[in-house]
Amino acid sequence: MLDAATDDARMNLEQVRAQLLDAAAFGKHLDAAQLENAARKIGYALRVYSCRD
Repeated sequence: MLDAATDDARMNLEQVRAQLLDAAAFGKHLDAAQLENAARKIGYALRVYSCRD
Protein backbone atom coordinates (compact mmCIF):
# COMPACT_ATOMS: atom_id res chain seq x y z
CA MET A 1 0.00 0.00 0.00
CA LEU A 2 2.79 2.42 0.91
CA ASP A 3 4.56 1.65 -2.38
CA ALA A 4 1.46 2.72 -4.33
CA ALA A 5 1.27 5.95 -2.33
CA THR A 6 4.97 6.58 -2.96
CA ASP A 7 4.46 6.00 -6.68
CA ASP A 8 1.54 8.46 -6.65
CA ALA A 9 3.60 11.01 -4.73
CA ARG A 10 6.50 10.69 -7.16
CA MET A 11 4.16 11.03 -10.14
CA ASN A 12 2.58 14.15 -8.61
CA LEU A 13 5.98 15.74 -8.05
CA GLU A 14 7.05 14.93 -11.60
CA GLN A 15 3.86 16.54 -12.94
CA VAL A 16 4.39 19.70 -10.89
CA ARG A 17 8.05 19.84 -11.94
CA ALA A 18 7.12 19.52 -15.62
CA GLN A 19 4.41 22.17 -15.28
CA LEU A 20 6.78 24.63 -13.59
CA LEU A 21 9.56 23.99 -16.10
CA ASP A 22 7.14 24.51 -18.96
CA ALA A 23 5.95 27.77 -17.45
CA ALA A 24 9.49 28.99 -16.87
CA ALA A 25 10.84 27.93 -20.25
CA PHE A 26 8.02 29.38 -22.32
CA GLY A 27 6.97 32.35 -20.21
CA LYS A 28 3.60 30.83 -19.36
CA HIS A 29 1.60 32.04 -16.38
CA LEU A 30 -0.14 29.69 -14.00
CA ASP A 31 -3.54 30.76 -12.75
CA ALA A 32 -4.69 30.43 -9.16
CA ALA A 33 -6.35 27.06 -9.71
CA GLN A 34 -3.21 25.61 -11.28
CA LEU A 35 -1.06 26.88 -8.41
CA GLU A 36 -3.49 25.51 -5.82
CA ASN A 37 -3.47 22.14 -7.57
CA ALA A 38 0.33 22.12 -7.64
CA ALA A 39 0.45 23.01 -3.93
CA ARG A 40 -2.01 20.20 -3.16
CA LYS A 41 0.16 17.69 -5.05
CA ILE A 42 3.31 18.85 -3.26
CA GLY A 43 1.55 18.66 0.11
CA TYR A 44 0.37 15.13 -0.61
CA ALA A 45 3.89 14.06 -1.57
CA LEU A 46 5.34 15.59 1.58
CA ARG A 47 2.82 13.72 3.73
CA VAL A 48 3.58 10.43 1.98
CA TYR A 49 7.34 10.82 2.26
CA SER A 50 7.16 11.91 5.92
CA CYS A 51 5.28 8.69 6.77
CA ARG A 52 8.11 6.56 5.39
CA ASP A 53 10.44 7.37 8.32
